[in-house]
Amino acid sequence: MERFITFVETKVARVARLFAALALRIKSRHPAPRVGTSDVRRLQVGLYGSIDVSLVACWIDRPHEVGPSWSLFADQYEVLRSDLFAELAHIHPVMALTNGANLVGRLFVSGDAVELRERSVWEIRHNARTHLRTHPLSKYRALKIPQPDLEHAAAWLDRELEDLVAVHGAVSHVA
Repeated sequence: MERFITFVETKVARVARLFAALALRIKSRHPAPRVGTSDVRRLQVGLYGSIDVSLVACWIDRPHEVGPSWSLFADQYEVLRSDLFAELAHIHPVMALTNGANLVGRLFVSGDAVELRERSVWEIRHNARTHLRTHPLSKYRALKIPQPDLEHAAAWLDRELEDLVAVHGAVSHVA
């Protein structure tokens, strides 16, 4: 009888953990926008099995941080982010590995508006899979996004970044 109770308790605890994980996943499927963001635009790159990959572009207006920004998400995990601010444009690498915490720091990039947009498009076309492989969960590391989907996402991002600047006004080098 004692063995049966232990077995049932174990199964109930396991089911409770699964429901808690599911509830957390549903709740955080699309994280809330960061402070100071506006004009948030989202593209669903694709649904690959149960993994929703999306690209988000937005405008950021905070003290000393003004300009377009974009992020690549796999479910609720931010895999890659680039902030194209007027000063100190930068990329946040290995975001998934740190679960969104900026433990690695930033890679600063330079260039005019066209070069920064081209770098962003290049990151999506050529490095999205590499950044996904930094994820701590194997199902995300194994994710294979078809190249045509990445091409479509990169073209969308190029248009949206250009439009964000046109709508919100040019900033020094992101015109």
